[in-house]
Amino acid sequence: MRDAERGATVDHRLELNSGGAAGAESAIPQAAAWRRVLRHRLSHVWPRAASWWVPDLWIQLPRHVAPAGDRVAALTFDDGPTAAGTGRLLEVLARWNVPATFFLLGENIVRFPKEARAILDAGHAVGNHFRTHLDCWGAPRRAVVREVTEGGRIQEQVLGRIPPWCRPPYGRLTHTIVKWSRVHRQQIVLWDVFPPDSLEQTPPRTVEDMLLTRLRPRSIACLHDNEVSQERTPAALNSALPKLIDAGWRFVTLPPP
Repeated sequence: MRDAERGATVDHRLELNSGGAAGAESAIPQAAAWRRVLRHRLSHVWPRAASWWVPDLWIQLPRHVAPAGDRVAALTFDDGPTAAGTGRLLEVLARWNVPATFFLLGENIVRFPKEARAILDAGHAVGNHFRTHLDCWGAPRRAVVREVTEGGRIQEQVLGRIPPWCRPPYGRLTHTIVKWSRVHRQQIVLWDVFPPDSLEQTPPRTVEDMLLTRLRPRSIACLHDNEVSQERTPAALNSALPKLIDAGWRFVTLPPP
């Protein structure tokens, strides 16, 4: 395909990115450390900015979940299931009786169906994180539609249910994703708290501190279930959750759209 033809198929990203550099680095399999840090910093700003252009986007829980400003929040985990990390997260969540929502990659459900079913068996919820961890800002429309559609189809085939929510990898929305989600009634969910648990240099204490200081009523925290995060996220949660519960926080799965 000629460059001009290919360019015509690329979806217009929402006009809120940082100039294009942040959208390109995921094409590099092993991104440089500074680029991963830059991507993480953008992830703090992007959801709130995107919510101005997509009014039905969730970056916090709907108001009816905590109408009086109660300390209610949702924990979400991207990228799983994994061979080791999922089980460790489930153990910590069970220890503190905390429900959560896992946004699963279709390819990982195929690789680790037992772990995917264990999430549901433990009473947690699952959402659609697409088939692979595609950078939708640099992908043709057809590829984006195929990824989100296949992610949901795999969940239906393996887990026996259609996910009610979706979250694009890196949170990178495009107009194609927004249109698809409305047609297929999968609520797009991003976040308002984004601990750096997928950065290799992050100590567990940093993840814990961000959970303790950044949560607000109706917050949606985005954590991870991948090879990097499993070195810090279970430990951080095991330390943070009892403190948050003692402070009056209650955790819920995402509500139906």
